[in-house]
Amino acid sequence: MRENAPMATIEQRPVRLVVRDDLARSRLTVFFRLFLAIPLFVWLALRGIAAGIVGFFRLVLALPAIVVATTLGAGLTSGSPSQSSWSASSGHEEALWWNVYSFGGVAAAAAVVAWFFTVALGRAPRGLRDLAAYAVGYGAQAGAYLFLLTPRYPTSDPELAEAYSDLPEHPVRAVVDDDLARPRLTVLFRFFLAIPHFVWIFLWSIAVVFVAFVGWIAALVLGRLPDPLHRFLAAYIRYATHLVAFVYLVGRRFPGFTGREGSYGVDLAIDPPAPQRRLTILFRFFLALPAFIVASALGGVAFVLALLVWWYALVTARMPEGMRNLGVTCLRYAGQTYAYAMLVTDRYPYATPVLRQTQPEPEELVDFPTPVLGDTF
Repeated sequence: MRENAPMATIEQRPVRLVVRDDLARSRLTVFFRLFLAIPLFVWLALRGIAAGIVGFFRLVLALPAIVVATTLGAGLTSGSPSQSSWSASSGHEEALWWNVYSFGGVAAAAAVVAWFFTVALGRAPRGLRDLAAYAVGYGAQAGAYLFLLTPRYPTSDPELAEAYSDLPEHPVRAVVDDDLARPRLTVLFRFFLAIPHFVWIFLWSIAVVFVAFVGWIAALVLGRLPDPLHRFLAAYIRYATHLVAFVYLVGRRFPGFTGREGSYGVDLAIDPPAPQRRLTILFRFFLALPAFIVASALGGVAFVLALLVWWYALVTARMPEGMRNLGVTCLRYAGQTYAYAMLVTDRYPYATPVLRQTQPEPEELVDFPTPVLGDTF
């Protein structure tokens, strides 16, 4: 290594060759160099076999994380999560979008929706930016673990998202009051236990179609959803959240059939009805379509988590906290989407992958000045 090499240039290369040698060579060792190296070749071959075995087992161990990363839509990179979070927190949204390497999953859905929004307003939606940053960060964790750069297994817990994420106040909020224990017997037969609920939600959904249409007409006239219709639709959204949480192992207990607030460990708190702009009421279905795209992608994540956790819970009788929290995030966004589409609230879903509200800087709580979408994504 040259002594006069610039230190900044050296430090920027994490893998570099260091040379500490003069140019003198003994003729005898040069003549027999190949034979002298035979023990080194044997040792190198043995270490190569060992590295291959370790790499194979690491691949097997990393498969669940790879599946989750693929569903999130983040490519496996050997970069660190801190690098991805730096791109997000520094405000360079365009750097973040270009770090999404796959054409499917949550990150891609968020990028597509955010592209249209940014073209229209010249500003990236904060919630979708945070969601894509989380996906890219998890992909970096999975890649680093797979390629033996770290022994630490990737964590899917959105609670560990870095400071770039923020959850502002929203009329539809997730409330978690549930432990992580999952009795093996109820895990094994969870789908069959939920069959009565499948029948009930099918019948309730038929009624919801008619009630939602009546509510749309009434809201156009009154400028708000009437209280009885609001209570009916809010109970339905909570009940659907309870049911999906139970089926996907996000919640532990068997849910009730009424959708009563506070009756389940994974719940939605929904504010009372408030006045809404008639223009947004008139076009509510079309305005909700981008949110349904993101909700569908997050639903795929929740389904994959359920498949992985089913096996884990059968062995350990426990739900991993990170996957539980990520599942709650997916359910919260779905609940906010249906609440917006059914006029239960006029606030657009917010996609940031954290569960609890923080205290952000004042300038981060700016409503987007649009006559249609309001405080979006």
